Amino acid sequence: MESLETIIQNIQTWKNLCASKTFEKFAKTFHGAIGVHFIISPEMNTSTGEQKKMLPPDEKNYYHAYPGITADGELKYYMIHAIYDTEEYFEKGILKHIVECKILRTGEQLVGSPISPEEANRLIGNWQKKHKEWIPEQTDSRYGMYQAFAIPEDDVPESIPLIGFFALKENLNGIEQKQKQEQDSNLIADLVFWDLKYQTFLHHEGYYDLARPVPPFKKGSALAEENFYLLTCPVPNEHL
Repeated sequence: MESLETIIQNIQTWKNLCASKTFEKFAKTFHGAIGVHFIISPEMNTSTGEQKKMLPPDEKNYYHAYPGITADGELKYYMIHAIYDTEEYFEKGILKHIVECKILRTGEQLVGSPISPEEANRLIGNWQKKHKEWIPEQTDSRYGMYQAFAIPEDDVPESIPLIGFFALKENLNGIEQKQKQEQDSNLIADLVFWDLKYQTFLHHEGYYDLARPVPPFKKGSALAEENFYLLTCPVPNEHL
């Protein structure tokens, strides 16, 4: 496991790259990457009922998935429960609640063969076929490259090895369509999750995209920007 200092530096390097609107480094960093491998450990979600009651009853609890880039340009991904993604837990010892994901690349041998429902395969296929064109388009769009994913807690099981495949979904429905403007990309970043234990794709009510990229953030909700503390927290100097 990397140090907290390194994790924060990698996440904020990604965020700064988002602000720079420079797509070439994203293209190089994503080259050959197809997804992330991780396990939600009990330490990631030891929150009490009282902590969960802090959210309005119509709000979900989320995991936050943060991409990062090392000084050498290597892609990283980190997972943390939203309840611990705060200044309070940053000061108490946030590192034990963070899981570093393994980046999966083209050609790696996976346990099991992800043969899935058509919709899940289609979203993953969008990434494989279109991500090279999508990266510069998204980088230059209104919201720019995503800075994190919010993943509903109830949709992701604990203590089971999972793969989050990189995917792209169409920007066609609901709030996304109402907010869509000319400078927005026609595709939105997504993660489609494969359960390695039970050899199946995770889904909610028959649909397979469980991850919400941010930005756009949603004020006054669990998806408000201030709830993603690792995007703005100070880099700890652990060498002092």
